[in-house]
Amino acid sequence: MGDTRLDFLTKEAVAGELLSERLGRGPVSPEQAVRLGIELGAALQKIHSRGLIHGGLTPLSIALTEAGVRILQPGPSPVDRAPYRAPEQLRGEESDVLGDVFAYGAVLYEIVTGKRAFPGTGHELNEAILKRILPMPEGLPPALEEVIAGCTAKDPAQRRQRVQNAVIELKLAGHSAARTSDAPRRASMRPAPSVAPPAAVDHPAPAYEAEDALYAPPPGPLSAPKRPAFAGIPRPQFTPPPLAAPRPAVLPYAVQQAKTIYGITLQRRVWILAAAGLALAATSVAAVMFLRSKPAPPVLKFAVTQPENTSFPGMPAVSPDGRYLTFSAVGPEGKRMLWLRPLDALHATIIQGSEGASSPFWSPDSQQIAFFGGKYLKRVRITGGAPENICQSDATPGGGAWNRDGTILFAPSLYGGFQKVAATGGKPAMVLNLDESKQERADLWPQFLPDARHFVFYQQTDNAETSGVYLGTLDSPEYQKLFTSQTNAVYSPEPDSPRNGFLLYISDRNLMAQPYTVGKQDLTKEAFVLATDIGAVRSMALAPLSVSATGVLVYQGVGQPTRQMVWMDRAGKQIAVAGEPGTWGPPRISPNGNRAVAAKTGPDGKTAHLWLLDSAGGTEQLTDGPMHEGSPVWSPDGSKVAYFGKQGEALDIFIRGTQAASKPELYVKSAERKFPSDWSRDGRFVLFSVEQKDTRLDLWGLSVGDRRTAPVLDTMYSEGFGTISPDGKWMAYQSDQSGKNEIFVQSWDGLTNGTRRRWVVSKVGGLPRWRSDGAELFYMTPDGRLVAVGIHIGADGGIEASPPQMLFQTRPLPKSWNLYDVSPDGQRFLVNVPLEWTSSAPITVLTNWTEKLKD
Repeated sequence: MGDTRLDFLTKEAVAGELLSERLGRGPVSPEQAVRLGIELGAALQKIHSRGLIHGGLTPLSIALTEAGVRILQPGPSPVDRAPYRAPEQLRGEESDVLGDVFAYGAVLYEIVTGKRAFPGTGHELNEAILKRILPMPEGLPPALEEVIAGCTAKDPAQRRQRVQNAVIELKLAGHSAARTSDAPRRASMRPAPSVAPPAAVDHPAPAYEAEDALYAPPPGPLSAPKRPAFAGIPRPQFTPPPLAAPRPAVLPYAVQQAKTIYGITLQRRVWILAAAGLALAATSVAAVMFLRSKPAPPVLKFAVTQPENTSFPGMPAVSPDGRYLTFSAVGPEGKRMLWLRPLDALHATIIQGSEGASSPFWSPDSQQIAFFGGKYLKRVRITGGAPENICQSDATPGGGAWNRDGTILFAPSLYGGFQKVAATGGKPAMVLNLDESKQERADLWPQFLPDARHFVFYQQTDNAETSGVYLGTLDSPEYQKLFTSQTNAVYSPEPDSPRNGFLLYISDRNLMAQPYTVGKQDLTKEAFVLATDIGAVRSMALAPLSVSATGVLVYQGVGQPTRQMVWMDRAGKQIAVAGEPGTWGPPRISPNGNRAVAAKTGPDGKTAHLWLLDSAGGTEQLTDGPMHEGSPVWSPDGSKVAYFGKQGEALDIFIRGTQAASKPELYVKSAERKFPSDWSRDGRFVLFSVEQKDTRLDLWGLSVGDRRTAPVLDTMYSEGFGTISPDGKWMAYQSDQSGKNEIFVQSWDGLTNGTRRRWVVSKVGGLPRWRSDGAELFYMTPDGRLVAVGIHIGADGGIEASPPQMLFQTRPLPKSWNLYDVSPDGQRFLVNVPLEWTSSAPITVLTNWTEKLKD
């Protein structure tokens, strides 16, 4: 082309051919379309990363230049931009990032078909944009088809949310056209400009490090002839590094590969070349060319389904050599066992003696599996034999890692620090302790880095900003944060450079890759999306993925969290399951201990109703209708329940009988949201929390007889979860007056407002519940520990609390309570347990995954 246009970001003059002119000669090949899609998407992502919207992406605003795709100023008229508008723009909404994504998908469709995605003009064009489903041509690579369909989705919520996601999908497609070795074909799709760029615009050649240039020399002019593989290699345009330059391992590695492929010693060829008078630098380049001529390892993606007659497959773990996969699953007899699947086999086999197995991890030589089961850390050889105990552990561990020195680093529970032990067995020693002053709650899911001393792990704190991926070492109790995260991360090294790689983790159900150099704490490169809709085990901050040292990546999809009501004993052992999984609210056990009541969200996902649950697992729906209901509490005789019912934006308090024919009766109506938390044993008062604009959460009481309400605690702090002792003399509740949540006990004087003399029972907050004789108070901490505290009356008439005793550990979901209730005798608990693993979730295996990132 003979004219000059301006780049959208830099305002620099750009010389090249417009995409519209190139498409005038017909569609491009699928390989070239992948290349163009990657370059166009990357250029558009740069625009979005600076907080800008292009708003006029069409083939007339895209230039094909020697340096790649450039996006121009949106100069075309509204008529030219009309076929690339998103449906929401037709409705008069402003253009945003998702509008650019839609235009990107429409342009990409035009690239592969040579035809506009949405033909016509005027009303006909608008109807096509709103309704037309794009027909995909035969032979189109699946990645291209998925990206086009995803970017042109009519509903913005269903559309690719970032163009970067589309770029990564195309890079991961694995097509040969996306590799740097295809530079001649890449050049063929970029015509030489018919005139030189303006003199005022200088386009210097990109700067390359000498070391990198040996592997990927800058491409020559577009008109240059294709270079032979060996003869006539031009001298690089830089001073060769000295003989002791970086990458001393390049030549030996190249020699080894050349022997394997060509059956000839590269050393002998080097001497021949030296005799011919070639410089040693040219010899190095020749060796590299031999290496690069070896085909890249294949990239394969396939699913591993769970064994027949099993359910709820657990965390997958791939062996370091990438040959084996292990995971736990519930077998046909109802026991969770460990399974082993060679990746070159069709079926998995059970590992005998692995009952109760969880959180498996591998020995460095890929010959043994360590796992947790029966309150022990164990190991078993894949060649057979019974599992051996290494040391004791809790029933709910937080993962482990095994280094080449024979040391195992592990988290014995979900609420403590790290210990280390010899893989052959012995007494564990502490490595990292929690710092309570920093509100640290757990160190979880360690993984050793290549030096076998440093490790990455997840630290859970009470603060979302300080919870994330950390770096620690066996040689020191010091550790430092790498980045904030919702889950742990696993390290995946690059094949030729173990110190350079990626930290893989889950964020908002996306599998993310964070470039990372071992030994450096500054993460200068931006993380990017590898796969979408994977999910995480949020209750354990666990990313369901594993990666081998050979680049085999495995991951397992996790469903949206739901909940299951489970009856447990004081040791946390499951007694019975109550009802079906669902979105359950806080359960309350009846005064006789035989049944419970709880709210459960219905099929619409918005409206909850009350259900009755018996101790054997049966359920019966108690309420129905359009009203949203929840937070029920029992009357002392078990004949009625008080609960909230939503009317408009307010949550008002109703009372009704527990018989199906009973009618609800409105007791408290106001503009605030109200949550019943207890009904006094004498039947006189219902205690409830009120959300107030000025005082946040307050405690109020309802006098049931005369329906009078009054505040009990309405300070400037947040008080809630109030519960009255069985003898009617004390009230336990949670308050944040000290700056953090704590549980207090003070006297109960009916509807009398104010803070009195009080005693601290828990310094970490929780949901307090009394035993029926008042001699024990239970609470559940934010990190899911069920704790019991003995309560006594001292000589001065005040409360004396015994040291807290942890009964068992549960798995809480972040930012939500793990809801529970206790039976009157304090021996059984009804726990609202989160369910995240689906009953049947295939494991995805991706080999040589880093090859997919290469251009």
